[in-house]
Amino acid sequence: MIHRSVMEENERELREQTKTGDLPPELFHHILKKIPDIGSFFRCRAVCKPWRFSTSLSDLGPQFPLLVKLNKGPASTDLEFYSIALDKVYTIPAPVCSGKRLVGQTAGGYMLACQLQKNNVINFSLVNPLINREVPLPDLRHQVYSVCQVSWICPSSFKCDDYIIITCNRWHKILAFCKPGDERWNIIGSMFNKRCFYLKGLLFMIELRTGVTKVMDIAYHQELYDIPPPKSEKSPRVIRFLVESCGDIFGVCHNSCNKRAEPQYDVYRLEFGNGEGHPSWVKVRSIGDRILFLDIHTGHGFCLSENNFGTNFVRGFISHIDNSFRSCDFAAFRRNSIYFIRFLGLKDGKVRKPGYVHAINIYDIENDQTFYINSPFNRHNFVTWFLPTLNHI
Repeated sequence: MIHRSVMEENERELREQTKTGDLPPELFHHILKKIPDIGSFFRCRAVCKPWRFSTSLSDLGPQFPLLVKLNKGPASTDLEFYSIALDKVYTIPAPVCSGKRLVGQTAGGYMLACQLQKNNVINFSLVNPLINREVPLPDLRHQVYSVCQVSWICPSSFKCDDYIIITCNRWHKILAFCKPGDERWNIIGSMFNKRCFYLKGLLFMIELRTGVTKVMDIAYHQELYDIPPPKSEKSPRVIRFLVESCGDIFGVCHNSCNKRAEPQYDVYRLEFGNGEGHPSWVKVRSIGDRILFLDIHTGHGFCLSENNFGTNFVRGFISHIDNSFRSCDFAAFRRNSIYFIRFLGLKDGKVRKPGYVHAINIYDIENDQTFYINSPFNRHNFVTWFLPTLNHI
């Protein structure tokens, strides 16, 4: 008969020999690459301290873009994410987001957050809910915060020398830009009735009344081009979104009229070689294996392509994810399509009611058809796209 103390000693030695934290690093990181979703990844990191400290979010394998429910105040420190690919909801503690209004996302999982302080001062920061990190930005004074609509013209990936560009105020829009570490925002005059995008180090300003796109070097406040609106047999088209993919810049027109219940999209590519070196828009009938993602409310958009996961959040952010992150990794999803989030007004019969509900749709470019995606989030919640994979090149 084996004495109890001997058995306990053997068990202790066995535990010491099989510590999960003692896995060879190359084997451990190989296992992480095989984890199918972000929820399992975070549970794996929670096993023990060695695993948590020896992993980074760049170890997370390819993830189809998630939907994130934007918090509206200090009620909860948690963020909820929904995976269309796996039909799962994840809840992640994010105390760094508590009490802040989230505006949109950039590369590296960072989101722009704003918070009203006394005397109509708005605190801005970049927050990363996945690693609970916050990067402060200069404050901005605003006269009427209740009608202030902040839109983020995101930087190309997240680097300390990138510009953070925002437009502020729903009615008399101003454009402000700074870099992390600056003491104040640089203010540019009225952007009324304009959409602004930051692509390849240049500021694109689309005049919604005329459809003309002005291209400006923001560092020197110098206008470089005036690009006429796309030509159309029916009526002038106005570009509503700009998305960058693998060096191409796509302009997307959002067509919606009373005769058509579902929106339709036209896609144009910006061409620089028309013989005179002046850029122009050329309509494309197909975007090939690419998948575009748009959020009509927050103004973000990006592109998932066959070659890489090249992203551009349409108010200006360009980034490229690891070459292993391709549209072919997600065979169940429609290529040559546009996934988009839009907000619909409420009606009681023909009477408009206050409030909006979100709808998530897919537009099939080739067949000119729109499909609805159901999600578990309440349709009155504000949602946007979120990219959890952080292995940038």
